[in-house]
Amino acid sequence: MTTLRIPRPFLFAAALGLLAMIARPAVAGQLTYTITLTPDSGGCGSTCPPSSPALPVIGQSYVGFFTLADDSVLAVDGINIPATLTAFRLVLGGFVWDAFHPSDFSGFRGPIAGDPFCPGGAGTQTPVNQPGGSGAFCFPAPSPGFDVSGGQIVDLFGDVFGSADVPFVDFHGLCCAPPGHFSSNLGVASFTGEIVLAQVPGAPTLLLLSAGLILLGGLLRRHRDLNRTRPEL
Repeated sequence: MTTLRIPRPFLFAAALGLLAMIARPAVAGQLTYTITLTPDSGGCGSTCPPSSPALPVIGQSYVGFFTLADDSVLAVDGINIPATLTAFRLVLGGFVWDAFHPSDFSGFRGPIAGDPFCPGGAGTQTPVNQPGGSGAFCFPAPSPGFDVSGGQIVDLFGDVFGSADVPFVDFHGLCCAPPGHFSSNLGVASFTGEIVLAQVPGAPTLLLLSAGLILLGGLLRRHRDLNRTRPEL
């Protein structure tokens, strides 16, 4: 009986091709990003009064997240783009702004899709703060604006605020925060710093990638075992 011998490079290339096909991200699924705030300056003078919640620490990173209903916001680059939130949680020290659970959150300043005053800015990178311009925001809004570049959300636009406006965190496009930074007023203290967004892979993508890696390992192991048991001619 003749055994078909498949060259190892061909087998490896085929396995990698199969892995690439099954591990592609799902289309139009929910989109989740982490929001990391790292204060680099601020405080309340030489001595801060007791604060509850606790004030943030300079240089320490605080991680929150948001989830959008779908990934359609990524279709066109622009600034201050509206999107539908299904989760939002921002953390700075002991302060928490959670749009869907009890917290310091009261609302957003941002765009509203279809609103003639603050429609958002898909398709342009130039902020225009006049009514109807890409950089105009409404108060309150269902979400902050999302800045998209190269098919990724790279920054937030507008702000999130508390019941008396304070405590608030301003993103770029509002007052004192340049792109990639935030400014905040927590009542007894103010802080500024860096904001970094990072996309979180969806659960289906991770599951498919894991399955692909398992399949690849099985194929290579089977090929190795066949080589060990094949008799020498």
